[in-house]
Amino acid sequence: MSRLFWSGLLTACGLLFGTGSLRAEGPAAPANTKTGKTHAVLVGVGQFADAQIKARPTAEADAQALYDLFTDKQYVDPGSAKLLLSSTDAKRGGQLATRANILAAIHDVAGKAGPDDTVVIGFFGQGASVADGTPVFFATDSSFKDRAKNGISTPELEKALAPLKGKRVLACIDINYKSIEAGKDAIIAPNLGELVNVFLGLKAKDEHDEDEDELPAGRAVALASQRGNPIIVNGHGLSRN
Repeated sequence: MSRLFWSGLLTACGLLFGTGSLRAEGPAAPANTKTGKTHAVLVGVGQFADAQIKARPTAEADAQALYDLFTDKQYVDPGSAKLLLSSTDAKRGGQLATRANILAAIHDVAGKAGPDDTVVIGFFGQGASVADGTPVFFATDSSFKDRAKNGISTPELEKALAPLKGKRVLACIDINYKSIEAGKDAIIAPNLGELVNVFLGLKAKDEHDEDEDELPAGRAVALASQRGNPIIVNGHGLSRN
């Protein structure tokens, strides 16, 4: 995806949040309104040790482009943005996108972000589902066969995000769930609603109050689609940019 695409996406999501642009010092606000910082964790994984997981070279480029956009002086202080890739990136300070590193980066940002801060998380790469349909994202050290153990599942993402105090969250998701050399192994469609709910901060149905039917304000999930325009889910429901 192009840098222009993501720039337009962020502008659209900023309007959906009602926060304006996502700037390093926080969006402009009227008197007596608190503002905060913007933190980002951007993950692009396109190369894998497991031959069953097809390469996706554009994943790293997408994460790098979004990182470059965010670390512009107008948006995020480079110290508040973390980049994780299939290989290290000395220019940008990018780390290896291993399972442990990805979860640690998300947990770290979730713990650092204050109540008035904005957290942006981007996932670009390949994925699959486990037996019950739970979505899994492949890190550089993940394998298709043992994805339930070494992939990054939605329950693990939920646990990593648990310390988050902030109400403003933007998740940019471009995960291809259909590019696996599965052989004779059948793969059921992933439950993407479960992934969306994690970033929206919604509880599972069995834990959810029947009266809580509104999506939380200040959070949005942008899902890449084959049509090019992102599908955006936020406090106003589902829409296309």
